[in-house]
Amino acid sequence: MLDSPATLAYVQAARLQAQLSAALSVATVAAAVTAALLLPRLMLDTPGWERFFTLLPLVVGAHVAAAAVPNGRSIVLSGAGLVALALLVPPELAVLAGLAPAVRLLFRWPWRQVVQAVASDMLAVAGAATVAGPILAGDDPGHFALAGIAATAVFVLVDRSLMLARLAANHAPLGWPQLRAFGIASVAPEATLVALGVVVAWLWHSNLLLVPFAILALALLSQALNVPQLEVEARIDSKTGLANARHFHQVFEQELARAQRYERPVGLILADLDLLRDINNEHGHLAGDAVLRGIADVFRTQLRRMDTAARFGGEEFCLLLPEANGQQTLDVAERIRRAVANHPVEIAGQPVRATISLGVAAFPEDGVVLEDLLRHADEALFRAKAAGRNCVRYAGLAAA
Repeated sequence: MLDSPATLAYVQAARLQAQLSAALSVATVAAAVTAALLLPRLMLDTPGWERFFTLLPLVVGAHVAAAAVPNGRSIVLSGAGLVALALLVPPELAVLAGLAPAVRLLFRWPWRQVVQAVASDMLAVAGAATVAGPILAGDDPGHFALAGIAATAVFVLVDRSLMLARLAANHAPLGWPQLRAFGIASVAPEATLVALGVVVAWLWHSNLLLVPFAILALALLSQALNVPQLEVEARIDSKTGLANARHFHQVFEQELARAQRYERPVGLILADLDLLRDINNEHGHLAGDAVLRGIADVFRTQLRRMDTAARFGGEEFCLLLPEANGQQTLDVAERIRRAVANHPVEIAGQPVRATISLGVAAFPEDGVVLEDLLRHADEALFRAKAAGRNCVRYAGLAAA
């Protein structure tokens, strides 16, 4: 349906992507203008060169050791070093440190994204240095703390805003809910890391020998931030971001035990991408991977928070719907089938259409143990494939 909620959400997300892409272009130009205004001021006698070269390895090393966090996000740890530089050196030196992302990304990302990342760091550190400078020049006893708070706030605000713009510009259309989730999940840890940069700068002024201890704390915190990602990787399929088969079986067993105890229904859907080989042959294997990710996105929009979607490997998916009886599960499966068929995945500017076949089973009518439910859903999926694909079959109709 052209006016379905899923279609409208996609259109709104695409419009938002275009707006944020335009904002990102403006920010990139602003970063270029900022660099053009500040960098010509650099001279051999510019104060702060020794601080710059001492802290620059911290910035570069932090970029290399970016911490991965759940759902594909990452927290770049360089904010501490950049804010420390914003408080310790003139703006023209601080902005020069904004080139650090190129060290990590130059041979890993497309050049356009590298430019965007460099522009983000340049604007963030320039903003932090700009607001901190006048405060540091004052004679208020608490001027350093105020400068640190202002620099931290401006850096995090600019960095997170431009990160969301880059995310929207370089990935499939995402709506405000997804973008808010990415932003909120990383604001607190990044602000903590940036605040450590204020501590580094203060220790530089008060007792230089204590600076290594602050850097050690930063390194330990970066390791701690990686722990949740390791836990997520044990249960998430890396290609689609859905649950993996192992985690799905654990959830399935728990939900089935709960359903048996309280006599509640549970729905199960097995889904299989139709003719993946044809998609790969016509558009390349990267296209097949993009289609799998697109189908995973459809699951996220069509399922409830309490539902679980998993990739079983290859092109097969499994969906678990607690509190859903057979008819309700069948309705969800049909809605998902239509959403996949009506929303092609755009690859290199070309729409690639795909369809899926789905088999449905439900507890307790189609089985009371995990193995029976999976077997009946798989049989229903086989009948959907045999019926010509791009359709849904229900195990409860097998006897009819």
